[in-house]
Formats: sequence, C-alpha cells, structure tokens
Amino acid sequence: QTTNGTEAMRIDANGNVGIGTENPGAKLEIKDGDLWLNGATSSSNPEIRFIDDSPTLAGAKIRYGNSDGNLYIKYYGVSKWYGYHAASTEF
Repeated sequence: QTTNGTEAMRIDANGNVGIGTENPGAKLEIKDGDLWLNGATSSSNPEIRFIDDSPTLAGAKIRYGNSDGNLYIKYYGVSKWYGYHAASTEF
C-alpha cells in the first residue's frame, strides 16, 4: 500500500505485516504509531489475546472494561479476572 508515493504498509514473503516499516520483524509490526482497539459501546470490552495452538488452549487475555475503566488480565483455564483499577496502583 502506498500513500503519495511512499509505502505505508507491506506484507513480506514470510507473511509478516509492517505498517510504517519496510522490514517487519514480526507477524505485525507497527513503527512510530499506536494500535487502537475500539469498543464502540460500554458493553463491548476490547481484548488482546495471547494463545497457543495446543489442545489445552494455554495463554492469557487482557481486557479493558468500558463500563468501569479498569484493566483486566485473565489466564486461560482460570475463571477469575484479575483487575487493575485506574484510581489505584495495585492489582
């Protein structure tokens, strides 16, 4: 993808995607920019998931609670969410 003759995004031969870089070093690399996860309503809670392909689905996820402004971490296989309250400095 080019903008005004300057390459803005690249998908290399290994399937790595680079935004703002011609040589992405990971599946997704964003150089000098932000990644936004936008939950359009207070009931949508955007998540980042870290998982492997094992049968047990090991990993974790991070969620922003739109309704309360807290940040939560949960490990797969554990039912409890661990929360960080914005007004506090502890989990």
